[in-house]
Amino acid sequence: MGGRKHEAGTQSKVVCQMCNLEGHIASKCPWVYTKCKKATCNGIMKLMISLTKNNYERKFLKYQHSICGSFQWLSDAVIKPREQKEVHQV
Repeated sequence: MGGRKHEAGTQSKVVCQMCNLEGHIASKCPWVYTKCKKATCNGIMKLMISLTKNNYERKFLKYQHSICGSFQWLSDAVIKPREQKEVHQV
């Protein structure tokens, strides 16, 4: 379970088999188990795949147990850290 390499010109990019994002392999995927973002929760969110008709195969983060109930689309979770990083770099 690693990552597959895509050819882009002369350079190959590593793409994670878990989240389909570039730059890391599945065994190093930061999204497989993530700390819950709710301030009152110390739990873990896990990467899951939606099988609903409207969001088929869309990846999301869901709290591991039903107590917290946190949920976030992976695409939204990926955007937020990038936005924060850009703000800090300015």
